[in-house]
Amino acid sequence: MLVSMWMNRPAISVPPETPISDVALLMVRRSILHVDVAFESPDGPRLVGIVSSQDIARAYPPDLNPFSAEAVGRPIQRPVSEVMTQVVQTISPEAAIERAARILVEQKIGALPVVSSGRTIGIVTSSDVMRAFLELGGDTEHGVRITFDVTENEDAIATALDTGKRNGLTLQSLVTLHHDGRRLAVARFLGPGADGFVSDVWRSGHRVVSIVTEEPSEGVTA
Repeated sequence: MLVSMWMNRPAISVPPETPISDVALLMVRRSILHVDVAFESPDGPRLVGIVSSQDIARAYPPDLNPFSAEAVGRPIQRPVSEVMTQVVQTISPEAAIERAARILVEQKIGALPVVSSGRTIGIVTSSDVMRAFLELGGDTEHGVRITFDVTENEDAIATALDTGKRNGLTLQSLVTLHHDGRRLAVARFLGPGADGFVSDVWRSGHRVVSIVTEEPSEGVTA
């Protein structure tokens, strides 16, 4: 999956001279935690920084919530360029969403401006990445997610398909990952044959790490 599939567009940006309190108000109105800082050019917005809600909060007195109604009457006219992050990690819309996730984790940041041909076209946040991975893993409602170990050179898809088919299970999604020095397969199935699948996996020499099932959510009557 690509960043372009999950990023927020168009880019919400402000000029560097925008008052800090105006950016705080923008964040409240748009329900966002990050804003690109860019200047307009004939080719579109050119990124010069990014500002987070934490950056904005640090610009206010400790006793004042910049995103409250009280803050409206106490504007801060200093430009957002004073509190923005100037050295910005960016990403291309054609990059894999997994790369965005890795950058966010390694850099300990909450958002990445998405830049194409030098123009700011959007932003991808940690929440967007989480949604992407939830979609990738598949909803377990009406199904079961089984995690089992596989060897380094094993065709995990073939193993899951063949074993699932023998037990009346339909494979919906599968991902592999390395954890604690082992290669694991996380397979999501639909069907009633999870117990048979687990038994077959154990007999074939694989170790089952976890089984997660989920039934449809039921509404609560007040």
